[in-house]
Amino acid sequence: MFQKLTRKMLLLLLAVGAESAADQCGGGLPMDDLLFIKPVHKRIADRICCNNHRFAEPSGFQDQVGFFSQLDANGVNIFYDSVCGKPLFKAPVGRSFADWVAESRKHGWPSFRAEETFTENVNILPGGRMESVCGTHLGHNLPDKLGGRYCIDLVCMAGRPAEVPVAPVAIPTPVTITMPSALKMGGAKGVGPAWTYDPSAEKPAGTMDMGGWQANVFTPEQQARLGVDTFGKAVALAPPVACCYAMTADCLACAAGISVEEYCKLNSKSFGCEKFAAKSLPPVVAPVMCCKAMTADCFACSAGVTVEEFCNLSPGSIGCEKFAPPPVMCCMAMTADCLACAAGVSVEQYCQSNSKSFGCEMFVSPPVMCCMAMTADCLACSKGVTVEQYCESSPTTTGCVKFVAPPVVSPVMCCMAMTADCLACSAGISVEEYCKSNTETAGCAPAKPAFVPRRCCRAMTAKCMSCATGMTPRSYCKSKPATPGCKKFTKKRGKGKGKGKRKGKGKGKLNKAKGKKANP
Repeated sequence: MFQKLTRKMLLLLLAVGAESAADQCGGGLPMDDLLFIKPVHKRIADRICCNNHRFAEPSGFQDQVGFFSQLDANGVNIFYDSVCGKPLFKAPVGRSFADWVAESRKHGWPSFRAEETFTENVNILPGGRMESVCGTHLGHNLPDKLGGRYCIDLVCMAGRPAEVPVAPVAIPTPVTITMPSALKMGGAKGVGPAWTYDPSAEKPAGTMDMGGWQANVFTPEQQARLGVDTFGKAVALAPPVACCYAMTADCLACAAGISVEEYCKLNSKSFGCEKFAAKSLPPVVAPVMCCKAMTADCFACSAGVTVEEFCNLSPGSIGCEKFAPPPVMCCMAMTADCLACAAGVSVEQYCQSNSKSFGCEMFVSPPVMCCMAMTADCLACSKGVTVEQYCESSPTTTGCVKFVAPPVVSPVMCCMAMTADCLACSAGISVEEYCKSNTETAGCAPAKPAFVPRRCCRAMTAKCMSCATGMTPRSYCKSKPATPGCKKFTKKRGKGKGKGKRKGKGKGKLNKAKGKKANP
């Protein structure tokens, strides 16, 4: 089937090419140095632009050659006829570069609008086919809701601008050199190669070491361009390859100068690439008809997953009841296990955030009992840090000496006398500290007698109370005269004695007189 179809397409293309070759491109061919495409694509341009009225280059060919990356995204780009170099299109006009690229990629070929066309150089023929005034086939007009849309083959608008004609320059008549027939090439009395006597012949650009002398030779670039060998001798060129004109993978691969398999890797949609695409493409799966109901099985079918997988993501959907886990019956007590069950977490997880709940004792670490002294180990325990960490922030705390590096102290020059200041300097302590343990050393003031607390009675009398307050009984009784025992401290000494003596003496005398009188 494929061979029959290929023959029909080939015959059709040959027939079309035969009737159009005479009037297309004016008998010429596209330029050799086309823009945007690679040299291997030149044969595709020959087939599409000058020998064709119906077919186009492969869809997406513009992206295969990196067409858009070669353009100025910030300006207007002008595209020229691939045969005669006349300007055909300019883009973008009236839209952004990104919009123009998006429309072109959407349809597979560069797309232009009427305002982006040099209408004086482009003709739209009946049926929508477009060609330039030079006869170059360009593409087709495929109108849409926005108006005419010109779908153009890239290879036919990749030309360079036509050169501006210049005034003719007089060329001197070349000198014809007639070689005597008797002379021979090379050897004794021989003639050298053409470049040695013909000014129009190109000279060799390389040299070769011949052992004792240097020979002038043609470089590899000159050999490929001039068709000669190292010493300038003409070599036979390989005959040109005759490729078919059909738009099939084998014909297009031949025109591109690559194998059919390599061509199909770049153009997998071309006719004839099916046998190569079948190796890498996955098998075609028939579409699945899904129901339209708002149930779990219909939704799962549309999503391409199982009903169970769908219900795991949407457990509230109709039909997911059989996949839902049975409800858990939890106890109602206010204990850790009941509350954890109601929250849907483990008891340990519940107790991490609710450590005071009943039943969380086993998951809560017991409090640490720390000592109460103002030492480094006790204070570090209270703060929940190590002794070393505590001493880093409080190095002067008692017990931090072993964790704190001693300060570097420069040596002190002390006097040599046996006095308190000299001896204290040698011991590295103050004179006051030294004198506490060496009171008899010269320079140490005599120690004050130690204070001996007074022993006072406990009665609520003036004597006992004054002793407890550190006052004399008389001073105490002045402030509190009602205290028992204060009468004897409040009497005036001079007046009391006089009155007593006078009263006593007088009474005694009277008593004596009375007695004498009473006692006969």
